[in-house]
Amino acid sequence: MHLWGSNRYKLVDPDAGPLTLSSASQLQIKKPKYLNALSGQSFCDLALHERYAVAVTPSGDLVQWGSGFSSEAGPSVSLRGHNVVQVALTHNKIYARTKSGKVLIVPASKAEQTDASKKPLPTISFFWKLFNYKDPGAHFVEMSIANKDRKSKKVVDISAGRSHLLALGEDGRAMVAACSDDANDCGQLGGGRLLVEAISSKVASEAIADSDIEFDVTLKDIPALRNLTMKQLVAGDRHSLALTSEGRVLGWGNNSLGQLSLGGGYAFPTIPAPTEANLGASYPKSARIQVQKLFAGGDQSYFLVSREDINPSAGADYTDSGDKRIYEDLLAAGNGMYGGMGNGSWNSSGQAVRVRTVSGLQEYSEVKQAIQPIPVHSVSIASTHTAVVLSNAVHDAVTKQSFGNDVFVFGHNDNYQLGTGKRSNLNIPQHLQPLPYPVSREAEAKISQMEKSGNIIEEEGLQSGTKSHMPHNRLQLASRKDKLEERIVCGYGTTAVYWHVES
Repeated sequence: MHLWGSNRYKLVDPDAGPLTLSSASQLQIKKPKYLNALSGQSFCDLALHERYAVAVTPSGDLVQWGSGFSSEAGPSVSLRGHNVVQVALTHNKIYARTKSGKVLIVPASKAEQTDASKKPLPTISFFWKLFNYKDPGAHFVEMSIANKDRKSKKVVDISAGRSHLLALGEDGRAMVAACSDDANDCGQLGGGRLLVEAISSKVASEAIADSDIEFDVTLKDIPALRNLTMKQLVAGDRHSLALTSEGRVLGWGNNSLGQLSLGGGYAFPTIPAPTEANLGASYPKSARIQVQKLFAGGDQSYFLVSREDINPSAGADYTDSGDKRIYEDLLAAGNGMYGGMGNGSWNSSGQAVRVRTVSGLQEYSEVKQAIQPIPVHSVSIASTHTAVVLSNAVHDAVTKQSFGNDVFVFGHNDNYQLGTGKRSNLNIPQHLQPLPYPVSREAEAKISQMEKSGNIIEEEGLQSGTKSHMPHNRLQLASRKDKLEERIVCGYGTTAVYWHVES
């Protein structure tokens, strides 16, 4: 695993000594750093918050580090034995989705996880230990689902903002929960006054602090979406997005910077009820668009759109039939003051704009013998910076070499979280240099000898992973092979690359 960016909370280098404000080299890591404490490990999921990080092992246990977890302990296992496959993080709580479709709430702090003054830690009897069950090792609470008359008994996806949680049921049901007192300060719960009052009255009657994992343990229907089937739910800091089964995009919550993409003239700062995004205004009437996927983080929203251009006047730019060509675009809306729109400007936008460099790309397929779009593989968003991975990995049948998926980064770079080695923000997606991996003593000796002799150091002597087939070096992530692939994750001022394994 590689990490870079802010190390103020010992995320990038958890094994370092005490951090001091005067030590700039400790507080910020300019270039990707190999995390020896987790070397050679693969994970089902990885999430980075401001003060702590959580990784999910292939066995479903949680591994945590950072001063928000413990100021003394390095990466160590917290919750065990619950077959977790996905995590979503807030300031002081971990929401963990299990393989069976349950959602658990775990305190982020190790002290809270093991605080015996509140209640005894959960334990497993000797009988169940014989069947390889483990003691949880941390306090947790299992969330319940309201309206049990609905078919949905399992949660298949979760997404957390700063203070609210969105959950998608197996039947497309949209559910929500409050993570703190300000969970609906911008209407991001989408539930209206009655839902908020129900949460507040329960908390007040039982005198529960919003930092407690018992604060809100029930996933509730979003009233306006009760009769709709959802494909996806994603949460920004204080706004929410939903993709329906028909391909419509609905947004609610904070819209102060246009992150709901309701159009340039839609100036309401908060939208308390789900409202349809106006993505069609970004294209001419001759284009047909279909939203494929949503991404959200901070005050930004991204929309992965398949575009079918049917204007027959373009001549050679079209297929042999002369009627259409398919493109794939990544649209952005919201906070652009740090370059988050990726369109070359520093302006926020309430109208979705195309992210440059990664939108509208095409290539010739020798297999299909036709021009086809280069898809976006994944997008990771933090509060102010973004990483986009293209799905352009290839295997050269002639040279027998494999090349990975290209990575682009853009946005805020105050903590060197973009990994460029510089502190300047980027408003256009840019490549990164390959990651530095540890090398053997024999390779180190060879490199040292070549440096002394003035010879050029071979690329594979310094880097591992996939090599670039272009004349210049750049970061490419290894594509899926034997259930493994490399992934990039953006956090609050930090970024990481890790090996992902299918759960």
